[in-house]
Amino acid sequence: TSSDNASIPRIQLVCSKKTPSEQAEWQEIAAAATEAQVRLQRKYESNGKGVLFEAIKGGLLERFEKRQATEMAKRVSMDGGQFRVAVHRARRDFQDLFRQVYGRAA
Repeated sequence: TSSDNASIPRIQLVCSKKTPSEQAEWQEIAAAATEAQVRLQRKYESNGKGVLFEAIKGGLLERFEKRQATEMAKRVSMDGGQFRVAVHRARRDFQDLFRQVYGRAA
């Protein structure tokens, strides 16, 4: 479960919805996103790519600024193109895992 992995903070989503059911749904989505991220991290670590995951995890839900992406690519000994491909693949895998965890069309 997501509580087993302290290195990944819970994903916080800003909810402008007012009803308790809408807020509960947002909390459910955030919990599913956190669990998907934990599962993705475990996948990367089991393949010996934990360092790469640490570099790309900030780009799973948000876009990297160009300067930031260049810096992260250097940290993992990749050029910019290789890093962009790695982020793209990680986002795709994250989306698949999120769909599995959340269990709804996302």
